[in-house]
Amino acid sequence: MLYHFAYAFEYKNFYTSLANELINGDEINLEALRQMAKMTLKQSPEVRNILVNFRYDDEWLENPDNDFSQAYLWHIVVVASRFVEAPSLSNNRFHGSHYVMEHFLRFVGWDTVAYRSLVFGKPITSLTTSQSIETVLAQIGTYGGFLKLEDIIELKAKLEENTQQFMKPRLEDFPRILTEYAQHNSLSIFEMLSRAYKDAIDMLTFAEQRQEALYLFRD
Repeated sequence: MLYHFAYAFEYKNFYTSLANELINGDEINLEALRQMAKMTLKQSPEVRNILVNFRYDDEWLENPDNDFSQAYLWHIVVVASRFVEAPSLSNNRFHGSHYVMEHFLRFVGWDTVAYRSLVFGKPITSLTTSQSIETVLAQIGTYGGFLKLEDIIELKAKLEENTQQFMKPRLEDFPRILTEYAQHNSLSIFEMLSRAYKDAIDMLTFAEQRQEALYLFRD
């Protein structure tokens, strides 16, 4: 069963500091990122509790081919030290809210970029606030996605515009895949949609109130 995870974190100062640490002239010192990941786990062992959700393994910290192909994993370790767990589209009212959102938002006319942003976030480069940060983020990569505060506010407003469609959906051409999903989870369509909507609003509101970004992934 797929599960959705959401974490809030302050990204502007974090990535400014990270860029300053990693940029050396015209080069990015990815070995420094690896050492930062090692130090993070040594100084903040509680980060391992978060990394369980990422299927962390100590092999993440290795660089066997000396090609820095695991830099995105080192980045996850370092940034996870800043994470605060948020209400997600799985850990709140309904474990399958992410699935409902993915399919229902298409039904009510959201484009691919919009509904995927809500569930999966945007590419890491969307957090760019300067050329140096963009250079670093493009090189280290990651998995999962991000929503900066501006995206969060925009998506929340867009969701609220669709409140009635969640609370009073048209049933004549309702997606069969969601009808079956509601039945599988012993929920009415109305209850399933209500839970999913409220879960999404809670997730976005949590980060908005903290004035922070969201890191999202599904596994």
